[in-house]
Amino acid sequence: MRLKDMTCVVTGGAMGIGRACALRYASEGAAVAVVDLAESEGHGTVAEIVDGGGRAAFIPCDVSSAQDCHEAVEAATRTFGAIDLMHANAGIEHCAPILNTKDDDWQHVLMTNLNGVFYCCRDALRAMVSAKTRGVITVTASPLALATARDIAAYTASKGGVLSFVRALALEAAAFGIRANALVPGTTDTPMIRREVSVSTDPDGMLRRWADSIPLGRLATPDDIASAAVFLASDDARFITGASLVVDGGQLAAFNTGPVYGYTD
Repeated sequence: MRLKDMTCVVTGGAMGIGRACALRYASEGAAVAVVDLAESEGHGTVAEIVDGGGRAAFIPCDVSSAQDCHEAVEAATRTFGAIDLMHANAGIEHCAPILNTKDDDWQHVLMTNLNGVFYCCRDALRAMVSAKTRGVITVTASPLALATARDIAAYTASKGGVLSFVRALALEAAAFGIRANALVPGTTDTPMIRREVSVSTDPDGMLRRWADSIPLGRLATPDDIASAAVFLASDDARFITGASLVVDGGQLAAFNTGPVYGYTD
């Protein structure tokens, strides 16, 4: 029960990594605000937490809207009291060559993945400072912020911005005893990945190639990432801030000597 009596807000908590983190936070004793646009799946995450004896509530929110993020933080505070953890996890992908990336697609990815992180973290930081809470902020980034691929420029640019923002956030939040870190999950078996490989002529083969590129020999599971998220949120990580915790099975350590696959071929 490493997070006993904490209140955790998880954006993108309806499915994938966000859902796994919400469930693990609850299993460690936290009350969880599940923030998402996907209402049916979000309520499903909440129901699983409540059925297991935990406390949770669903809060609808489009993180690309500053007003929605502000209202989500206020709703979580009203429901559970002071916020102890903001996990800004919500994100979208867009797979296209730069030559074919439309202005609207570029803006949509950055508004969700970068602006959304900024809005949620800023309002959570304000709430923590106001309540004098020595809280934690975790942001989900990506290895594509550090080493990228073809056909995914908007996504990789947004995640690169996220890593830089987390470092700046950690410096400013430290004055209030608040920690901020980036969680960097490797290729994880989520609905997003399944959607990406669905355009391939051999989706299962594509998943196998991705798994083969990871030194530990498999894709991450959402629960693998949630284990690291709990660590960052807990007192075990009390002297860690401004860091990027890579959870990728050694993916970034490997020198890929094979063909470079794009996201659209």
